[in-house]
Amino acid sequence: MLDFIVIGDTTLDVFLIVHEYKVMFDIKRENKYLCMNYADKVPVDSIKEIIAGNAPNAVVAGSRAGLRTALVTQMGDDQTADLAEEMLENERVGLAYFQKEPGTKSNYSTVIAVDGERTILIFHTKRKYKLPKLEPTKWVYLTSMAKGSEEIFNDLADYVVKNKVKLCYQPGTFQLRLKPEKSAKILECTELFVVNRDEAIMYTDSKSDIEIKQLFQKIAKLGPKQIVITDGIKGSYAWDGKDYWQMGIIKEIPRKEATGAGDAYTSGIAISLAKGFDMATAMRRAHFNSSSVIQFVGGQEGLLTKNGYEKWGKKYKIKAEKF
Repeated sequence: MLDFIVIGDTTLDVFLIVHEYKVMFDIKRENKYLCMNYADKVPVDSIKEIIAGNAPNAVVAGSRAGLRTALVTQMGDDQTADLAEEMLENERVGLAYFQKEPGTKSNYSTVIAVDGERTILIFHTKRKYKLPKLEPTKWVYLTSMAKGSEEIFNDLADYVVKNKVKLCYQPGTFQLRLKPEKSAKILECTELFVVNRDEAIMYTDSKSDIEIKQLFQKIAKLGPKQIVITDGIKGSYAWDGKDYWQMGIIKEIPRKEATGAGDAYTSGIAISLAKGFDMATAMRRAHFNSSSVIQFVGGQEGLLTKNGYEKWGKKYKIKAEKF
């Protein structure tokens, strides 16, 4: 029996890493703007190609933590898919649900990495999503997929309910745009729902100054039994169905590049709950995972192993507190 089946898209991320950003870019963090001169030529210091995406990042995190994992993903019949298959096999991820579609191309992203943050240009191949017949598992982790992925929602919800599986839902950009009314069946059977604060506000049509507990309550009415809301450098918040929790960040951690930090945190929470830890401990372990990831380029190199979680736990005493 598997512990962790992850469902989502896989892509090839090509990182363009720019160090002399102060010369070429005007960064306005308060408005989330990255500005450059139109028609200018921007020198890139280094390039790195990585098989990535929310789903591959999460399934690799689970495998490294010692869970028996498998990935449900649809790719093209091309070299990118071959690279992904090789990477997943090396990470001991189950490939029974890894699908190559003849005559199609795999997804591709260009990641502009500047001053520890990233801007991503994404190409998605149009696909007709289908849910394979899944074997029993303890957890399913549903994350970013493109338009049309809502076609699997009803079948997935039926599988989760019938097999008494716990579902972690980390919606991607398109899934968030569906809004709750088109995702009702999935939300009703979700064990763990994870978004950042801006996404939570948009998803619930809330005002930007909404109090965090009210935001949790609005999401809870949709069905999820446990909810986590991340808030960048302010840390993260959680509701475990009973208590509210808040945890800050380890400020001294050097930040090289942020791609995959959210995946590392979300998967860290789900992995820890799957291993039987409570929410407060899961938040702590998840923060270790994301803090490790941001010290590397891409979302997988820094993912922690079982021993890695233990080492971070001995070194850092940060913990979640009730609020």
